[in-house]
Amino acid sequence: MREPTFLILTALADRPRHGYGIIQEVAALSASRVTLLPEGSGVRTAVRFEGGRTTAPVAFRATYAAPLFGCLDFEGWADTAFDLAFDQARQSLGARVTVRQLKLKNVPTSMVGGGLTGLVQDAIDERVNPVEILRAEQLGARIPVTRGGPELRLRARAVQHEVAGKELRLRISYELVQN
Repeated sequence: MREPTFLILTALADRPRHGYGIIQEVAALSASRVTLLPEGSGVRTAVRFEGGRTTAPVAFRATYAAPLFGCLDFEGWADTAFDLAFDQARQSLGARVTVRQLKLKNVPTSMVGGGLTGLVQDAIDERVNPVEILRAEQLGARIPVTRGGPELRLRARAVQHEVAGKELRLRISYELVQN
């Protein structure tokens, strides 16, 4: 038995339904879900530095409860960008991965609409975001000045980043603070 047949029979199991009632119940039973994959649709999920940006294709497999169509199974990959930000209070450099565009295998994007992009973004937010790139202990350092005297510490004040070629370059500005 195929999944659509199973879902329709399950929708009818507790009480009789007709037309739109069956569609609504099948949609509820086959809730939209996304599985992020290390590889799929000829794409390997990996961070890349190119064109002055930090990007990553993210492979996925999904089920989408599309209005009027019911559950659609498909796979593809998301073209994503990393938005880097320095949090001075937490002394950490982090990033948020955002979906720029979806590439679907054997399914026209127009058929599933913008809801699918939000579904994939939600999966990335739930499983990946926020991305911690550097923590406080990796950004700063302790400096012993004299025996028994105060210990100084380098504290990151700002972090600027740029992608040059295939590398991420960080420019860190420090301030000296007493422990």
